[in-house]
Amino acid sequence: MEEKEYNSNVYLLAKSVPIDGSNNPEKIVAGAIKFECTDNDGVALYKDLDNKKASNIIDIINKGGETSYLEHINFTFGIENISKECAYEVLNYALASSTKNNNKTVYNNRNLLVTMNAEDLMDFFYDNCCSLVGKELNEVADKMLNICLYEAPTVFANAGAPCTFEKCDKKDLSCKEKRKAKVKQIIKMY
Repeated sequence: MEEKEYNSNVYLLAKSVPIDGSNNPEKIVAGAIKFECTDNDGVALYKDLDNKKASNIIDIINKGGETSYLEHINFTFGIENISKECAYEVLNYALASSTKNNNKTVYNNRNLLVTMNAEDLMDFFYDNCCSLVGKELNEVADKMLNICLYEAPTVFANAGAPCTFEKCDKKDLSCKEKRKAKVKQIIKMY
């Protein structure tokens, strides 16, 4: 049986940016953590928060497994040329906000606009970057993860299929080494 080649396009349309005008959404997460732990007001949180400090704060929280701070940043993706079935899976996932463009349906393919916060994206990547899910959904999830790794590498450092960072809960472990190699390749890009 011949494998189908998917030609979906996934691109970032918008992301949360901090009040200081920088283009680093990780500063929002670190600012939220600092806000809970200090008496500073919202603007003061960013004055001494450079990218390195933000990364260090997030790294410490990631190691502890706390993810609620990730709700403060959002990413909006344009997803083009995906099948009706894949669109259904993306649209029905978690709390994704989305818009379908029914006017641009061509040969049963769909175009979507999807917004998710980083905490929901982590769950989405955990479930859908696994190579045991449908190939098209896996491809879309991988493309979204690549964008997130570029935009907020510390926030998404532990994102992806469970076999990448911990024991896989699936019975078929044949994908594990392939997945680890793929993630290493993605990380080297950044």
